[in-house]
Amino acid sequence: MIGQHCQVHETAIVSSSASLGDNCIVGAYTTIHDNVQIGEGSIIENNATIGHPLGNWFEEEGYVNPVTKIGKKCIIRTNSVVYCGVQFEDNVETGTNVIVREYTAVGSRTFISTLAQIQNRIKIGRNVNIRTNAHITANMVIEDNVFVGAGVVTTNDNKMLRQEDVRRGEKTVLQGAVLREGCRIGSGTIILPGKEVGSQAIIAAGSIIRKNIPGYCIASGNPAIVIREIQKERKEL
Repeated sequence: MIGQHCQVHETAIVSSSASLGDNCIVGAYTTIHDNVQIGEGSIIENNATIGHPLGNWFEEEGYVNPVTKIGKKCIIRTNSVVYCGVQFEDNVETGTNVIVREYTAVGSRTFISTLAQIQNRIKIGRNVNIRTNAHITANMVIEDNVFVGAGVVTTNDNKMLRQEDVRRGEKTVLQGAVLREGCRIGSGTIILPGKEVGSQAIIAAGSIIRKNIPGYCIASGNPAIVIREIQKERKEL
């Protein structure tokens, strides 16, 4: 179903089971897959894909695409891919060439910049700012008001299984990092599996986080260590 006053380019493909709210714009060569719901006033630019099927869709007989929800007044820019099962609240915006994998939830007024890769089953809060070329790994939690700098790399697997290991039946437990409310992660930082950065903490650019970092501090280095507490200053602001 397509709402009133929508602009859908003649080359766009919109599934008959998808729905667009009023005043949406869908650009050239964009594909809106099955069971996608797009809120009113949202803009999907050229050559984007919304509701991309799961990777093994062709192996499942009678495959049904999970519901994908894009909130009101979202902007998804050119060449971006949003997989099925994703939930965007209102006013989410991406840059170009962004990937958001399946079953990830993104809070309102969050911005995901150009070339960022957001993996599956992540919970991202509201007013989060994720900068260019960041890699947000699966199973992470990012709370409200977090800043993630350009080129930040997060990891979730200490075993680093090779394809031959997987074929032999080896398994691993994926442990995504947790970024607590208001923390700021400097550009080029690497965060190892399962580590937590506390509320309002500041991580200097290029740091490697090998252990949990408490809240209200500045940390830097490889491995990142606390160099100064900032709780007092925060209370005075």
